[in-house]
Amino acid sequence: MPKPKPKAKPKPPPPRETALSDDPTPALQAETFFATSLASERYAAIADAGGWASFAAPLKPGSSGKAVAALRQRLASEGDLPSGAAGGDHWDNALTAAVKHFQFRMGLRQTGVVAGATLRELNIPASVRFRQLASSAQRLAGVDFPFGPRYVVVNIPSAAVDAVENGRVVRRYTAIVGGVDHPSPEVEARIGAVNFNPTWTVPVSIIKNEIMPKMQKDPSYLAKARIRVFDGRGAEVQPGAINWASERAANYTLRQDSGA
Repeated sequence: MPKPKPKAKPKPPPPRETALSDDPTPALQAETFFATSLASERYAAIADAGGWASFAAPLKPGSSGKAVAALRQRLASEGDLPSGAAGGDHWDNALTAAVKHFQFRMGLRQTGVVAGATLRELNIPASVRFRQLASSAQRLAGVDFPFGPRYVVVNIPSAAVDAVENGRVVRRYTAIVGGVDHPSPEVEARIGAVNFNPTWTVPVSIIKNEIMPKMQKDPSYLAKARIRVFDGRGAEVQPGAINWASERAANYTLRQDSGA
């Protein structure tokens, strides 16, 4: 009897074509809960009314027809396109600006073309958007953070760090955040000092799940990543002296040099 074939692992979603936003509005502020709740109600109404059209193919300046007419209606329903410009089935400058505004809201590169990540975001149903907003509002309802004149917030979905002063973002940086399999923890703390070039001690889970397999394929991986290995007494160990196929490899401390 033939052996059953192992189930194929689901393909990860394609990478987002993200861009760091220049919007001075903080990702999290005292008004965020109320704004999110109102948005949730608005998207619930859109979903109850039948939602919006999906798009099968990319669209760009010069396009026309039913798909462009549906795109105009869609962007007008979300406020990206003025309601007075919702009619018509031809692509014009107003529609290009509306697509760029949609991309801006989604944290995507503002190309003015509906393709790739923009097409995928447009095809997310209104019912899903409603559930996302309702879930966010529920989480925000329990936030008791004492918003003051100065604070820092990490927007995990956007992979961005906002430094906020007097209600405006004065600095925004790209952050490295976890994925679905290794999500970033949610923490709240008072900042006493900032180290802009810290060393990084690799968590054991990353050593087991990522470093060990990579070292078996490429013994020079740690050197290229500027990661050094230390034993339990703090003495440095050469990576070549370790059997990376053994579970004992996870007992070592791996530390990435500052500024790497």
